Amino acid sequence: SYRNEPVGSPLVLAFRGQIFAVDPETGEKRWHQELSGEPTRLFQIDRTLFVVQGKELRSFDVDSGAPVRRWTGPHEASDSVP
Repeated sequence: SYRNEPVGSPLVLAFRGQIFAVDPETGEKRWHQELSGEPTRLFQIDRTLFVVQGKELRSFDVDSGAPVRRWTGPHEASDSVP
C-alpha cells in the first residue's frame, strides 16, 4: 500500500519540540533533532522526512537525521483548507 515505509526506515516520533528516529526492530534511538516548537505534520517521501512547523517546512535525511532544506512560507500551516 502507499502508506508503507521503505524497508529499513526508522520509526519517527515527535515529542516536546523534538523528533526522534528509532529502529523499529530493536527500539534503539538512531538520531534526534531539536525543533523550535511542536510540529503540526510529519511525512516521508522516499528517504526524506518532511516536518511542517508554523510557517516552515523542513526536510531531513531519514537515515541520518541530517537537515536537508528549510522553506518558509507566508502563512501558518493549519488543519483546514480555506
